[in-house]
Order: sequence, then structure tokens, then C-alpha cells
Amino acid sequence: MIPPEQVPGHLTDLGPYLSLVCEAQVLDFSVRAGYGPWLKLRVENPESLVGLATGQRFHLLLVAIGDDEMPAAANPQDRKPYKQSQIAFLLCQDHQFWAFIKEQYGAACNDAHDAGNWLRESCGIESRAYLDSNPDAAETFKRIDTEYQAWKQQKEGANGRLPRRGTRPSPPDMARAVVVGGMACGRRGRHRRVHRKGVGRMTKAEEEFQTRVRGLGCIACRVMGIFGTPCDIHHILSGGRRIGEMQVLGLCPSHHRSELNTRHLVSRHPWRKEFETRYGTELELLERTRKLVNMRATA
Repeated sequence: MIPPEQVPGHLTDLGPYLSLVCEAQVLDFSVRAGYGPWLKLRVENPESLVGLATGQRFHLLLVAIGDDEMPAAANPQDRKPYKQSQIAFLLCQDHQFWAFIKEQYGAACNDAHDAGNWLRESCGIESRAYLDSNPDAAETFKRIDTEYQAWKQQKEGANGRLPRRGTRPSPPDMARAVVVGGMACGRRGRHRRVHRKGVGRMTKAEEEFQTRVRGLGCIACRVMGIFGTPCDIHHILSGGRRIGEMQVLGLCPSHHRSELNTRHLVSRHPWRKEFETRYGTELELLERTRKLVNMRATA
């Protein structure tokens, strides 16, 4: 425990406000879906934490300690770079990014959940985690981020005014068309539809099949003997990419993205192995879904 009066330099001015000054070691940093960034610390004197109220917020100030036990100057090069999935998570928490999506793409985006859905759809993935292993998705995300940063600079350069709808920033590194979410975006902000596997416009047969899948309700609930639960469309993946628009399942929000893993239910994301153990593999559920769709179509 370091007494506040021994805090070096100008930090002594913070003495009256210090609730706790102690040595800690960083054990882990991660970004968890639904919970945000988590920093795990090992505190040298855990008894100093006794009495802290659960939920109390603190302003955290970290000063690195060198081998000589003296404060060390921060070296940004010592920090591990963020993973693409972590950058994507933080980006989706940014209110300006929501405005960017609405202004530049006309998509409804009012919170981090909407931004996450839009980003996954644009990159053709089911989870931001695939940005760390899928080169195509990672490249698409980098282009989105580059476009967003340029848009934000233009906005700040206009004294906080949002760019007019239909206009786009056009720095040199964005001169070529950027393929995002099935749209080719040129320098003048005009769009043309491009067809790309897993991202392009669905055929009439694919749209009809997905409508019938929704009509069946959640397939996992059906396995449990519960029928007609409203559901979303879940795309089956191979190597982190969608197989196609006909390879889909109907899953309710609880079985799709709730991240629950209890004795009552298991969410497909992120518990795929546990999910398939309890309800059957995705291909088995797909076969069951197709049989049910065909039965209703011929009834």
C-alpha cells in the first residue's frame, strides 16, 4: 500500500480525492459481448479493497512500475495491438458510428445492438469473432473503418455539421470502389448492387424458403416440445462464412444470441458445441427444418 503523500510528482494534487492507491498487476484484458471491456487485475494488498461498495465507479489511473520499483514512462510500443473483433466491438459503442451508418447507408441504427447487426451483415459473418480468422471479412471491416474515420474527419472539419446525404469523403486511399454489405460505393457516394456470395440480393426461392422457416418458429424450441416460437434467421457457416441463403435455421432470440448456457436452454452464440449436443447438429436441424417446410408446402 502506497500512502497518498508518496505518490510522485504532480499526482500529489489528487491526494484529497484518492480512494485507493496500491500496486496491481494486469492479468487479462478482454472485450465481452454484452458486457464491454474487462480489465482483470491482481492486487498486492487485497485487504485494501475491503469495504468497497459493489457497483461503485472509480476513475482509474495506472502508472507503470519499472524493475527499479520506480515509476516508468509509458511506452505505447509495449502495448499489444487490439484484435479486429475488439476494435469492432468498441466501434459499435460509438454514437458517431451509429450516425455514420444512418447518414451514409440509410440503415436504422439507434444503439450498439443495431450497429453490431449492421456490421456483421456488411462483413458477411455471424459473429465479430470471425474478424480475427476470416481474411475477407477482416478486409471488409478495415475498409468500413477507413471510410468511417474519413467521414468523421470531414464532419469535424465542418465544425460539427454532418455531411449532406449522398456525399462521401474521398481521400486518396479511398479512390477505388469499396465493396461493403453488397453495395459498391464510389467516390461520389453513388451505389450499385453487386452480388457476392452470402451478401447479395436473395432469389425469390430463397426469400420464400426463409419466410416458411420463420413460419415454423424456433427449431430448438420445437425440439423441446414448444411450437410456434417467433424466431430470427440463423445462417449456417462453414469456415466462418455463410454457406448460402437456403442453409438457415429459425432460432428465437434466446436460442440465437442470448449467450445463455443453462439447464433450461443453450444459445447458439457463442455455445455452438453445447448447443449441438443438446438440440442436434446444425445440419441435422436443417434437415428437420426442410422436411417440415416440405410437409407444409404439400399439405
